[in-house]
Amino acid sequence: MNKLQKSAGRAAYVIVAATVMSVLTGCAGVEHVGWVLAGTGKPATMVVANQTLVGEMLLRPDRTGEVRVTSAAMGTGVAASIASCAGSLRFSGTAQGRIDMRCSDGSMFDMPFYLINEVKGFASGISEDKPAALVFGMDEVEAQAYLSRAMARPVDVPKPAP
Repeated sequence: MNKLQKSAGRAAYVIVAATVMSVLTGCAGVEHVGWVLAGTGKPATMVVANQTLVGEMLLRPDRTGEVRVTSAAMGTGVAASIASCAGSLRFSGTAQGRIDMRCSDGSMFDMPFYLINEVKGFASGISEDKPAALVFGMDEVEAQAYLSRAMARPVDVPKPAP
């Protein structure tokens, strides 16, 4: 190999390395956009103290997600004590995790959730004697079946000593 061939080989190596680096950098830049696009949005229904809120649950490939629900009474002229709730979720197991929900009336719920399949599940919790139940990825009939059972259960809340 003469000097010209060695020089051309090095130049080709540098060009290939620079191309690979720019592709990898570009991939990292669009990773967040890809996660948002790959996230699975499913309908969500939440009942807090007999008030219904509807919205969406977004499940991301990185095993996190978010929930946003608003009062079903909004825009109907009916007064609602809770206008909206929002929260984030994280998986703690293969088919379960926790949802940290915050509502517009100041209620906070740390709700365990359980998946029924990859995009369908339910959660329940309590905040200051207010029971709450959440379902996602279900049609209305199935959602009502889960919500009515969750809201009918007696809530085991320790009573303060007199």
